[in-house]
Amino acid sequence: MKLPNLKEFQPWIFRTLRFRLTFGYLVVFALLLTLLGFSITATLQSLLSDRSEEILREEWAAIKGYLHFENGEPFWYYDPSDPDEVATRARLRRVFVLATGEGRIWDSTVDPSFQEMQQQDLILAEMKQARDTGIPIFKTIQGDDEGPYLIESGLMIDEKHQEWYLAIGRSIREDVSIIRKFRRDYFAILLPIALLISIAVSWYTTGRGLRSLQSVERAAQDITGSNLGLQIPLRGANDELDRLIATFNEMSSRLKTSFDQIRQFSTDASHELRTPLTAIQGQLEVALFTAQTSEELKRAIENALEDVERLATLVRRLLLLSQSETGQLPMH
Repeated sequence: MKLPNLKEFQPWIFRTLRFRLTFGYLVVFALLLTLLGFSITATLQSLLSDRSEEILREEWAAIKGYLHFENGEPFWYYDPSDPDEVATRARLRRVFVLATGEGRIWDSTVDPSFQEMQQQDLILAEMKQARDTGIPIFKTIQGDDEGPYLIESGLMIDEKHQEWYLAIGRSIREDVSIIRKFRRDYFAILLPIALLISIAVSWYTTGRGLRSLQSVERAAQDITGSNLGLQIPLRGANDELDRLIATFNEMSSRLKTSFDQIRQFSTDASHELRTPLTAIQGQLEVALFTAQTSEELKRAIENALEDVERLATLVRRLLLLSQSETGQLPMH
């Protein structure tokens, strides 16, 4: 059983050059816009992350102004009667952990959502990492409903040169919201609109570019035996389409020249064939109506045979010429 050809069921528009070019432009443009969207998203994330880390560094420096050490014991140094200092201390202790070098918590946030910041194993591991690298550690945790939070942790040294573990954090919920909003607006709104515009522009420009090809198509359809030398005017752009039109015009000129030669050849061949045939006909008619003796009849038949031989030679030469033109017989 012969399977049906699926190409026969495809709509004709999908097989057109205009559709294929437009679809190719659309795919390339979609890939470029998608890569651009991911690139902008990564850049925006990097900028927001750098800003959050810079704010945390400033708060790290601020908290050192409120945490003092005396005889190896930390305490908060602030003026309880100053509302600004009270508010600043409360804000700094919003997401906060201070632990000894052995990982024992000295002070921390009371919110149970941040219990993972108070794990002794984690504190000791981050102290070792900060000690080895000499740079603060940044990480992200979920925390409470205002999360996620960016956490900075590192070491503090008291007046007795003892190590203390300090971790502070701030919500980056707004940063995450900005990233999500940008992704939604770009990939769900801007990208589809840009693709629709690119489809319209590509369809229009491709159609304008293919008009010259359509003129070639119409010219090919209009060519008949009476106008083989039909010429298409050049657009003057000197591009691929102009070169195609010039090639078509040259082909049309060659076809006209060839067909003119064929017509001339047919005329000449008809003339050459008609002459011996007319002679043969005349001689046979004379012999038929006027010959009185066998000698006269014989002479008329001999003359007719000579013309027949001449006609046969001409036919053989025509056959030889035809075989040479078709490549069946090589000529030297």
